[in-house]
Amino acid sequence: MKKKILILGYSNFVQRRVLKSLKKINGLEIYICSKSHDLDNKKKILFNDYEIALSAKKFDFVYISLINILHYRYALKALKKGFNVIVDKPISIQYSHTEKLLEIAKNKKLFLCELTVFNYHIVYNKILEILGGKNKIDSIQANFNIPQNKSLKSMKLLKNSCDYDMAPYAASIIRIFFSKNFKINKIIKNFYNKPYKKIVKNFSFLISFKEKVFFGNFAVSKEYISNIIFFSKDKIIEIPHQAFALPCNKYITFILKHKNRKVKIRYKNDYIQDFFSQILNNRYSKNYFYKIIEEDNKIKKKLGLLK
Repeated sequence: MKKKILILGYSNFVQRRVLKSLKKINGLEIYICSKSHDLDNKKKILFNDYEIALSAKKFDFVYISLINILHYRYALKALKKGFNVIVDKPISIQYSHTEKLLEIAKNKKLFLCELTVFNYHIVYNKILEILGGKNKIDSIQANFNIPQNKSLKSMKLLKNSCDYDMAPYAASIIRIFFSKNFKINKIIKNFYNKPYKKIVKNFSFLISFKEKVFFGNFAVSKEYISNIIFFSKDKIIEIPHQAFALPCNKYITFILKHKNRKVKIRYKNDYIQDFFSQILNNRYSKNYFYKIIEEDNKIKKKLGLLK
């Protein structure tokens, strides 16, 4: 039986990454709603109005890929209409809004997912295998900086502050590799000057849990860098490039350092296709993602990245 997915928004992420993977899924009908593009059957752009699109058909899933400030509004509308919902990160920019979405999803027994998927790439599973599991990790260092490609006025208007955009990555790493009982050793948040002093330029933190340590640096104002390093007692493994924005079906190289030897290891897979396929075929339970959203929401708030 064919599944129908409605995509609200025709973002760069959808165009460059998601659509190519979704089109590989057999039996999936794709419908796109974009206010900024003309209707185009070939591109699957069949709607120009979000409200009309949500009322047009009974979709199996609604995937929201709009600007940050619209995520909550349309996730709420979609859930109230009885649709299963996938939302680009961040799922919302307020702690209480995420709680509201969870409450409705649970009451209606609907699927709800924040699309933060970097860790579903095969390289992360392979790294854990080589290290002997997450309990063997002593410390993690992560850097994710992207150039500022919007004006400060636009960033303020569209809620593109670094803490909103980058918090899902920080929360995911902590949830996967640490514990909800982590201790905050240091948090530094830098802001732009007046009149944009409420926009976070970058944030760094140092947290610990028992003997584990995680240092993270995230920014939207520097040259592009996206790497992560895992340290165990006898090994160091680094994904030096695109650690948080891994391409599909292109080789990703990570570097293993062990006993003064350095080895490059490469893997590739279309993890976005795999992820959506498993969602569409009910391979993940609703409770699985409820717990992830709930825990990540609490981590973001604890780090001071969400109000």
